Amino acid sequence: MIIKIQSILFPYARQKEDKKPVQLAQKDRVYADRMVMILLLIVIIIAAIFFS
Repeated sequence: MIIKIQSILFPYARQKEDKKPVQLAQKDRVYADRMVMILLLIVIIIAAIFFS
């Protein structure tokens, strides 16, 4: 039979909290999409310079 031994840190373990996902507004989604597109454009320009 296996005996369950509680560790010393058991009472100090952080309890997981259920967080509801935050719904982004249309303005936030557009802003994030623009940032991703600018980042991709910069990466493509750098890659074109590097590999040419």
